[in-house]
Amino acid sequence: MLRPISIGLKLMFAIASTSSICFCVLIFSNWHWNKKIDIKYSELIEIKTVLNDNLKTTVVDLQVKMLGIPEYLKIDPKGDILKWIQGNYAVKHHDILSGRENYIKLYNRTERRDISKGEIVVTSDTGQLV
Repeated sequence: MLRPISIGLKLMFAIASTSSICFCVLIFSNWHWNKKIDIKYSELIEIKTVLNDNLKTTVVDLQVKMLGIPEYLKIDPKGDILKWIQGNYAVKHHDILSGRENYIKLYNRTERRDISKGEIVVTSDTGQLV
């Protein structure tokens, strides 16, 4: 004959099954949220990698532009003067005189010295710009 189950044993089974269910829910919840956190962390790492690559590219582009700044700061006064002359006067002919003996009769001593230093000498002779 079977003995009836005592109240203590019933309570023990109830507590054991309830705690087992609670442990299973906690373990599943822990696994589920760890998986979600891993997915979010992977997405964060991917975003960080893309941002780092973008930052590196931007920094390199800025460095290249910064190294090109001296090109913007170069001035060519001779070229600017020639552009101004061509814009404001009609150029009848263009001669390049090389050698001191070719331009000695056209300029005085200080003008020749300026020419030998590589400077531009502009004079007005009989209403014409020389």
